Amino acid sequence: MPFTDLGVDRFAVLEDAVANSNLEVPITTEARTSQVADGSSSSSISLTSINTARGQGSPRRMDMLKDELHEKLCELAAEQGVDITGLVEALGNSVDEPHEILDIPIAHPDDLNVVQASLGQNEGLIVVAGHHGFLPQGVSRLNPYTEMVNGGAVRELLLMARKPVLYLHGHIHRGSIEILDGGPDEVGAALGGPVVVVSAPLLEDGFNEIVVEFSDLAEPLGLSITRHRTNKATGVVQSEPAIPVPLAVGGVLSPPIGEVLSYLSEHRACRGQDLVEMIEAAGGSADDIAKMTAVTEQAVWQGVLTTTPLSVGKPFSERSFLLGA
Repeated sequence: MPFTDLGVDRFAVLEDAVANSNLEVPITTEARTSQVADGSSSSSISLTSINTARGQGSPRRMDMLKDELHEKLCELAAEQGVDITGLVEALGNSVDEPHEILDIPIAHPDDLNVVQASLGQNEGLIVVAGHHGFLPQGVSRLNPYTEMVNGGAVRELLLMARKPVLYLHGHIHRGSIEILDGGPDEVGAALGGPVVVVSAPLLEDGFNEIVVEFSDLAEPLGLSITRHRTNKATGVVQSEPAIPVPLAVGGVLSPPIGEVLSYLSEHRACRGQDLVEMIEAAGGSADDIAKMTAVTEQAVWQGVLTTTPLSVGKPFSERSFLLGA
């Protein structure tokens, strides 16, 4: 797009403002990846922040419009019998070229390279945060360039990771939650995702709380998204019921699940400790127990198994499991 500037120099004034404030995290003008790890386990989150506003506020010159304005002014002046020769000369010397200010949401290719590196190098949950969403907006807007111009490329990049990705954005501020499962455009390409896209509301309207659950093998199992919203009449923040979102690909459960399902088919219900003892009785190792625990928790997120309400949140050995949703 030769008519606009995708550089970051014009964000210097914002960088200075943030640097002189009490904020401890610098503004992201290009891309920045941060790691958040649980010191007591190997569970981790990789958070890549990207500046999707690189194409915003850029001027596009309109030289043709300048000539049209000049001609129109002369026509109007002639009709009114007014000599504007001096005025036209003054305007030509003091006013910038006619231009429009563009609003072009875009994820810069250099920043996408940073995201791609994060997708390939990091385990755990991959989180990408940008101001603009890459999916088409639910409410149509007639302004030009209201959608991210390379949103399709972003979607394909995230799906090609073939691992769970959480994309957080604002801009439309509708509080939407969208989940993508699929693959890139290539024929026969393996399915990717899930990619969970969460839009934040305006801060005055509330915020989202997102809790990630990991297995004992440090694999992300699912998200619980709680919407906290401000009641405009009372000013009180009210919390909606948590929305569970499984992160494992549906139907893909490792072999230990067969033993768990067989046990539940026979006993109808069991505690986690019963499943541990079953693996131990078969001569299983601590690694086998960890795999069984992980796949059981994954099956709960996928709705294959159910955790009884009274045992939710308890350690695995104390939780009670049932077949089906």
